[in-house]
Amino acid sequence: MKNYSLSDVQYVYSFYGKMHFIYRIGNYLNFFGKENFLRKKTVKNLNLKKGDKVLDLCCGMGYNFNYLEKSIGKKGEIIGVDYVKEMLDVARKRIRKSGFQNVKLLETDAAELTFPKDYFDGIISTIGISSIPNHKEALRCAIKSLKTNKKIVILDGKLFNSNLKIFNPFIKFFRWSKSWDATKNIIKDTKNLIKHVHVEEFLGGLFFIITGIKKN
Repeated sequence: MKNYSLSDVQYVYSFYGKMHFIYRIGNYLNFFGKENFLRKKTVKNLNLKKGDKVLDLCCGMGYNFNYLEKSIGKKGEIIGVDYVKEMLDVARKRIRKSGFQNVKLLETDAAELTFPKDYFDGIISTIGISSIPNHKEALRCAIKSLKTNKKIVILDGKLFNSNLKIFNPFIKFFRWSKSWDATKNIIKDTKNLIKHVHVEEFLGGLFFIITGIKKN
């Protein structure tokens, strides 16, 4: 597959930000109706506590915010990072509607994050790493900012495993966009950066949750 750029990401997700009802329908179909379950599971794996500070990497429209808020409480803090203004515009509306006072949004390339070392109590990314052109650098920057003994949890997608591989051409067609690369091995790339990693697969391997603990 041809390498894609931040311009491609902007092209795809600015459209979704403007037509977010299409994005919601697409997510429901793509997740086979399991989106809420998988997002809740991803947040649960973080083991956040009241008052924690968490990074939502590629936060998009802010679909994780409600789940994160319940875990960290009003004294905690959520910092959502995304490259696409239109996605963050929807996230801002969600923040206002929910009355959140502890969510900050940052519009930038995730591969250029400069948060201090040992800054976050948890890092979450849901269906975002696969859309970052320089995803390895984004992971490196995120993990650097994570405190020791704290977790990074990633929910993302790949192609089917084993006998279900015959359906992969359909999955490639359904998931096609200028910003999704099925050849990325996010599991391997995460394991290269953080040693204590556990991987769970769902829906025949179509989705996975990586839970990594940062150690010294």
